[in-house]
Amino acid sequence: GILTPILARPVAADDLGRDLEIVCGARRYRASGEAGCFYIPTVVRVMDDQEAQLCTLIENTHREDMTPWQEAQLIGDLLARPDWDIAAAAAATGWSESMIRRRAKLLDLSPSWKKELELGGTGEYHAWTIAHFEYLAIFDEARQESLYKDLEYNGASLTLAQLRQEIADASET
Repeated sequence: GILTPILARPVAADDLGRDLEIVCGARRYRASGEAGCFYIPTVVRVMDDQEAQLCTLIENTHREDMTPWQEAQLIGDLLARPDWDIAAAAAATGWSESMIRRRAKLLDLSPSWKKELELGGTGEYHAWTIAHFEYLAIFDEARQESLYKDLEYNGASLTLAQLRQEIADASET
């Protein structure tokens, strides 16, 4: 059975007569249906769209299968909320402020590097750690794209130490 109830909110009935929207627990709901359980524990709470979105975002921080890019997008969504900052996002997610800052920095990646990060280990840079991408995001978009083209053209890769040296060299100029 399900140990943690799903969270739903009342909404206007749809064409099928459903008058609840799942806010947290959609995966548990689907899994229970696949397992033949048609009644699952549910907490129903009245909430507006903003509250529902926040609950969903925070619940997603507990997923074990989130990629660093998904984490970055989630942090971006939290930080885009009025009156939210690094400390509020850290308190809501249970992540450290350092983790919030590092993931938020990934949003500064250029389009080519975002795509590589989204591939999540299946692309050319599968051996890179998340630290590579976090350091890379320090550069402006033009420098990131230049590095991407250089690496793509030369078929080479940068170690984390080489990437740190690139950053040090760039800060000296």
